[in-house]
Order: sequence, then C-alpha cells, then structure tokens
Amino acid sequence: MVKNVKFISWLSTYKDLKDLLDGSGHSSYPLVDSPENMVLLGSMQRGELEYLMEKKIGRARRLIVVAERKMRERGAEEEDREMRAMGQNATIVSFHRQSEGNSEGGGITISPVADGKLTLK
Repeated sequence: MVKNVKFISWLSTYKDLKDLLDGSGHSSYPLVDSPENMVLLGSMQRGELEYLMEKKIGRARRLIVVAERKMRERGAEEEDREMRAMGQNATIVSFHRQSEGNSEGGGITISPVADGKLTLK
C-alpha cells in the first residue's frame, strides 16, 4: 500500500491546496471523499485546480471583493449622513390609539412630542 499520497478532499483548505501545488510537480491529483476513508471519487488536473483557485480567490476576485466592500462602506456612510441630516430636521411624534367611545370612531392620533420626550396618550 502506498503511503503519504498527495490528495484533495472536501476538507482541503486553501493552504492545503497551495502547499500541494507548490510542493509537488504532479500533473493530476486524486479527489477523495475524506482523509479517513480515502474513497476515490475522481482526479483533478493541476491546471484545472490552479484555474479554479485563481477564479475563486485570485487577484481579480480579490479586487472585486474589495470594490464591493468599498461600495457597501460608502453606502453605509451615505446612509449615516442622511440619517443625521433627517435627525436634525425630523419632527418627533407620538402615536396613541383613540378610545372606542370617541365620536370619531377610534383610530390612531399622531401628535408632536415636546422637548424630545416620548409621551403616549
């Protein structure tokens, strides 16, 4: 039985794959279900593995992720600015339900709150 076989499994991390590519010159690698069972599922060509790693976490993908993160941060900053601007100009109101015996037939009344204190009636 051959020991110390280089293989890929669903548990392989990026570091494992990178070490595998850097440390061996094999043209293909066995794909197994787990390191414990070592049931052969297939094989993967070196070029295909390099392509998939580059596609998923390569330079181009990292640039896309950074751009998306910056857009989210800008959006959050813009939203914060809008909320602060609205907070300075917003009217604070309180809501209360009118009694059923009221001649208006009930409902909700909105009234301004004095001194920024919330009062429910």
